[in-house]
Amino acid sequence: MKILLTALLLVLICAGVAGNESAYAKGIALYKQNQFTEALRQLQIAARNGEKRAFLPIAYMYDNGLGVNRNLPQAIKYYERAAAFDSKSAMRRLSDILFAGNQPDQAVKWLERAAALDDLESMKKLGEWHMRRRDWTRAEVWLVKATKFNDGEAWRLLGELYHRRSELTRSAAAFEKAVELGDTGAMESLGNQCLAKGEYDKALTWYHRAADAGNSQALTSLGMYYLEGKGGVVDYRKAREWLKKAEKYNLFSRYHLAVLYYNGLGGALNYEQARILLESCSDQVELGKYYLGMIYYHGLGVKPDREKAKFYFIDSARLGLQREAYEMLRNYQ
Repeated sequence: MKILLTALLLVLICAGVAGNESAYAKGIALYKQNQFTEALRQLQIAARNGEKRAFLPIAYMYDNGLGVNRNLPQAIKYYERAAAFDSKSAMRRLSDILFAGNQPDQAVKWLERAAALDDLESMKKLGEWHMRRRDWTRAEVWLVKATKFNDGEAWRLLGELYHRRSELTRSAAAFEKAVELGDTGAMESLGNQCLAKGEYDKALTWYHRAADAGNSQALTSLGMYYLEGKGGVVDYRKAREWLKKAEKYNLFSRYHLAVLYYNGLGGALNYEQARILLESCSDQVELGKYYLGMIYYHGLGVKPDREKAKFYFIDSARLGLQREAYEMLRNYQ
């Protein structure tokens, strides 16, 4: 009898494990088919049966409102369960939530836990965090650890650290290593270093290499290179060409391109395009407010609107960005 009961218990345990595995597998399959409501139900069954792999996808679904209304407290609960089983992804997401909630000390602790499990992304985030706080020693510790993974971004961040400490030789060496590992941002960084040293041809070469490799910031750098005449000659046509490629990635590129359109530099006057670009970036790039004021004041490519123009001039004058804004406001008096 005792043997029979033991055998029955083993059968039930095995059936439970199989059912649990089935619920988890079903949940993942349904998730991949975008059937989120049923996927969540299956994953919750698996989680109740002790399937630890289910915690992370459940957390993600609550976090992003997939198959359920978004519920951040529930997401955190499941992320913490996943983290208890050493899910590095869960630890990183918990750190993001805590940073957003202005709890940086707790956020850093989660990153440190993940980094202790050899999580490369957490090491890089810790390096960046300590750099922002100008804690160069701690930043260097984490970034040096990250470079052991032969990661291009880690080498670039280490190069940025050395650059901020004015260790330019070490910085250049780190950037070059990052380039070897395929980091396009390091190409742009090397261009910036060359530019600062007055090595304009080298800077231009690095910017072009970065742009050709798909680095969007290099497009802005090329536009500004020609706009400001870094090589000795201002070239508005080339500036417009590069800023036009960059404007969808960079708000300052959008502003500078709008000014070129507004003044007809490097190509035809185009007040309509100038206005569209300026309106899309003026909240973040406040230099654009003056030009928007001029467009609406004079009716350049748009019906004149003196009240709207006044609004932009007041903002521009309040920020002290253009003396001309004060002059325009006197017209209203």
